[in-house]
Amino acid sequence: MLCLNLLTTVKIALKYSVNIQIVNFLHDNRNNDSNNNEADTNNTKTNSSNIYTSKEQEIKDLLAFINDRFNETAGFCKTRWDRDIVNMFSMVTGANIGLDALFPEDVILQTLYTERKQLAESILHEMKSKFDNNDVHFESYFYDSIRFGLPEEREAHKDGSRLNYTGLDRSELKSKLNANYTLTKILEIVKSRIFNSTVNGSQLKREKLINWLRANRPEGYGCWFYSSSSRSSSASSSSDNNALLTESWIYDECFDEDYIIRDSALIFMLCKMRILKIKKSALLKL
Repeated sequence: MLCLNLLTTVKIALKYSVNIQIVNFLHDNRNNDSNNNEADTNNTKTNSSNIYTSKEQEIKDLLAFINDRFNETAGFCKTRWDRDIVNMFSMVTGANIGLDALFPEDVILQTLYTERKQLAESILHEMKSKFDNNDVHFESYFYDSIRFGLPEEREAHKDGSRLNYTGLDRSELKSKLNANYTLTKILEIVKSRIFNSTVNGSQLKREKLINWLRANRPEGYGCWFYSSSSRSSSASSSSDNNALLTESWIYDECFDEDYIIRDSALIFMLCKMRILKIKKSALLKL
């Protein structure tokens, strides 16, 4: 159904965008000087016509690209088919529904969120067994008692019936959660769920994060290279040196001999993405 409605979605989405742009253009020019009303009206008509013509061409170009891409995708395997269809849908509608549309930070945050949710659910089942209570409002009481970065906590706070329950020790819950979500555990999660994973889609996640590492090579990295080699003013030589430094950064500093990501590289990534705090991470013994 997604692929059958793809071209229709292109037309509707972009036609709507065209109309909105024309309306905004007319609205912005409505309060011009009254002495130039006639000239402004002519300019508005001409400009709005140009905008529509320009957008029409944009629609045609996008439709042609989507059509060509769709024909190419038809010859691929199912995995590639699903991925390309989702990407085309995301490009047309702006909806970030595919893995390709995720930022590298979102890949890690999504992985850590899934782990936190599973950890909270395991403790929730433990508390249900302890208090012999399977009521949905008890779940709200549990999630309202923790502060673990889960959307369920906000929803639980809206449930007034959660106040009918008592008995949970918040400090005990916090200790249970934090004991299983340390800095070392976070590194293990990212390694096992992304870098060492073989599940479907993990390769694409790894490529995203490795490309992030390439793009975020520390500025000071490679001073030894320039000091120990003859400097060249040619642009090609400079480009080659930069590529060599990037490869050295990836294969010498970020990964070990067995191509397993180092903890230091993970900490660098998570701190620069502001997922971890630098001060706390500095205390971690590697």
